[in-house]
Amino acid sequence: MGRRNDINVWMEFATEMGGKFVEGIAWRGDMAIVEYKNWKIEFDHYILQSSEYRVPMTRARAPIICLNDFQFEIYHATTMHRIEKFFGSMDVEAGYPEFDKRFIIKSNDTLKITSFLRNENIRELISSLKDVNFLITDRNGIWEEILPDGQRELAYYADGRIQKMETLKLLFQLFQITLDELRLKRYIK
Repeated sequence: MGRRNDINVWMEFATEMGGKFVEGIAWRGDMAIVEYKNWKIEFDHYILQSSEYRVPMTRARAPIICLNDFQFEIYHATTMHRIEKFFGSMDVEAGYPEFDKRFIIKSNDTLKITSFLRNENIRELISSLKDVNFLITDRNGIWEEILPDGQRELAYYADGRIQKMETLKLLFQLFQITLDELRLKRYIK
């Protein structure tokens, strides 16, 4: 069951965004589900754990139907990633030097990801978030089962529990603009 401040943040967020608050049960914490056009975007806090560690995280995710196999992952560059890049790691460059310096971009389709990142609003929203791991994946969650053909998940993960309403609203806006852009480019239904 979620902690009291989780209930408050997700209840408040759901109310402000015209969404639905879902109270957690046993293994699943509280969440807010906000509809945008024909998509349902879930926001929650959860614990990523293995036998060696346990990390609280914030995640947002929306199931999507891909019209091709397009996948990407965008995350903040660390010193280790910069060293890997220096030694030839095969990352994609979007063509925007400041963005390329701050983020690692991986994709199975260089043309599609660079076309997607031409949208200045998407780059600005990604840049405005403190912690970024933004992706389209063929998995339901980080280490969970592989989704059936064509089904994907647009997802965002951040270490820690995001409690600031303004940050959650920016995240929702990132999902809105991303979903619209992906549909406009005919990458998703």
